[in-house]
Amino acid sequence: MKRFCCVLAVAVCLAVMCPAFASDSDYTYLTGKFEDGVYTNQTLGAEAHFGGNWHALSRKDIAALDAAASQSMANLSYPTLEELTNGELPVFYVVTNDFSDRVYISISNVGAVFVDFMTNPDIKAVADGIIKDIADGIVKNNADMGLESEGKAIRMNFLGAEQPGLYIKTTVDKRATMYQKQIMCFKDKYQFIITVESMRRDITDELLAMFKKAN
Repeated sequence: MKRFCCVLAVAVCLAVMCPAFASDSDYTYLTGKFEDGVYTNQTLGAEAHFGGNWHALSRKDIAALDAAASQSMANLSYPTLEELTNGELPVFYVVTNDFSDRVYISISNVGAVFVDFMTNPDIKAVADGIIKDIADGIVKNNADMGLESEGKAIRMNFLGAEQPGLYIKTTVDKRATMYQKQIMCFKDKYQFIITVESMRRDITDELLAMFKKAN
C-alpha cells in the first residue's frame, strides 16, 4: 500500500528551484498547524475541522511514509524553506480510523516563474495540458503495476477561487476502488498540493469541502 500511495502522489517540480530561509514561525505560517482537530494554514487562508474519526499522523509518521521525506526531515527537525527545494515535502496527513479516507498536503518550492506560468489565465489550456500529462503518467505507472486507472485534468472552486487539479480513479481489486483528487494552489513561489482519497465510494468533493476560508 505504501508503494501504491507513492505512485499516486504527484510532485510538479518543473522550474528552477530558488533557495530561501525562514524562522520556525515563518515555517509554521507556510506549512500550517494542526491543533485540537483543526488544521489551519495562514498562507492558504484555509482551515479544516476533523472529527473524532480522524487520526493525524505525527511528523515522524509522515517522514516514514517516504524515504525522500525522511531525508528532507532529517532528525525530525523543522526543515528550512531551502530544504523545500529538494522536492515535495509532506506537511500534513490525516486518515480515518478505518483507513478508508485520507487527506494530506505537501509543498514544493517551484519558483516564481513557474507559479506565474501556472496561474496565467491566458495560457490556462497549456497548464491544463501539463496536468493532463501528469494524470496520463500516473495511469501508465499504475498500469505497469497491474492496476486499472482513469485520470484527467480538472478545474474546481477551492477556497473561493478556481484551481487546477487532477482526478484519478484506480481499481485496486474487484472489491476496492480508490478515488483521488489533487488540487494545486500557488502562493508566491510555492506550490501546495491538497490531496484527498476515498476508498469504495467517491466522496472526494465532500473531503475538499471540509476546507474553508480561515477567519
